[in-house]
Amino acid sequence: MKDERLNLAFENGTIQFERPTDDQGQIDDSYFNILVLHQNKFKGHMVGASHRNSILASRVPSWFNLCIWGHEHESIPGLETCEETGVDFL
Repeated sequence: MKDERLNLAFENGTIQFERPTDDQGQIDDSYFNILVLHQNKFKGHMVGASHRNSILASRVPSWFNLCIWGHEHESIPGLETCEETGVDFL
């Protein structure tokens, strides 16, 4: 899926994630949740792909423990934390 289309899906709220539940049907928070994206990551205005041609880190739900961005061309050897959601990005 192209970055623009996925970004629009996030904006429109059409992205749905399924999470494991326990025997009572409640969300089971004992799982470690990883999201792997092969899209452009928004780096700010005039620094890379526009916000329409990339995915904003703030779009990743805060219940993910780790998000791995697989389309990045630069080497970032450590974790970054999104201040808005608290999700760690690699």
